[in-house]
Amino acid sequence: MASASTNPTSSQTPQGDITFTYTDPVRSAIVTDTASSVALCRASPVWRNFLYPPWGSTRFIDPGSDTLPQGSPQYPSPSFQTIEFTEDSYPALKILLDIAHGKRPTQHPAETPSARSYHVAVLCDRYDCVELAKPIWRGFSKPVAGRSLEYCWKLESLMIASVFGDEAAFKMVANRVASSLRVTKSGALLDTHRKVVSPDLVLPLGILEHILKGRLRATGIFLEIAYNNLDIYTSPGCDVCGKPQTAPYRGVYADFMKKFKTPRLWVSGQRWAQKIMKVACSISSRILRDVGLHMKSLFQNTLWGNLVHRVP
Repeated sequence: MASASTNPTSSQTPQGDITFTYTDPVRSAIVTDTASSVALCRASPVWRNFLYPPWGSTRFIDPGSDTLPQGSPQYPSPSFQTIEFTEDSYPALKILLDIAHGKRPTQHPAETPSARSYHVAVLCDRYDCVELAKPIWRGFSKPVAGRSLEYCWKLESLMIASVFGDEAAFKMVANRVASSLRVTKSGALLDTHRKVVSPDLVLPLGILEHILKGRLRATGIFLEIAYNNLDIYTSPGCDVCGKPQTAPYRGVYADFMKKFKTPRLWVSGQRWAQKIMKVACSISSRILRDVGLHMKSLFQNTLWGNLVHRVP
């Protein structure tokens, strides 16, 4: 595919030879506009297949290649003359179309940098055109690239970092999400601001499942350490304070019971609605020292190994 920065205009390339529809975010109306089929085909293999489907009678021929006979004024017309983008974010789509047509990308004033970057990332992933926007994405999302607080605490940032290959940001955001994501009793997922995660939110495939799986294992380690210590004081014949005991050491046992009751740690199954850090703080500091030894390797080896499937 030719460079995305190459201007598609040539004597053999019609300008605005196809139409596309989009939803105007201001008027909430369907609008029709024109674009260059060559620009779209160079920018995205998905768009190319829209215009020149594999089963169609014509194939895309780049006017800049040697395939088209020299001096030939003919250019193969696309099999389809219209592409529908009505379900896409138009401000993000316009950025990609501007780049594809060799124009300076314009930004929608109503969008925040993180929202703009998220929508561009979604479209780049959907239409397989990451390389089109990658050279300039930091330019139109400087606060995002600068690791702003807003960026660090948004689930959308996982998609941005994953699509554009920002491994450091991806790990940082995933770590925050893993330690603060909540699941309600009804199974609803809450984001870092305790708002229900929208079903329309687009994230890297399987990422939340991996995060929740890692959290579940981490919680299991917390509980395993706590229960092991508790078992010492509940086993007949245990040696506490140098004296054999024939009954549980009631003071310590009661302390464990109290700490476990507050965050509902006695509940079995997957009803651990508390944050991992809150669970940790509910267990004695002595146990936390042991838990701390497990956390770094747990999240780095288990969580990162599963999550970083899109980041080079």
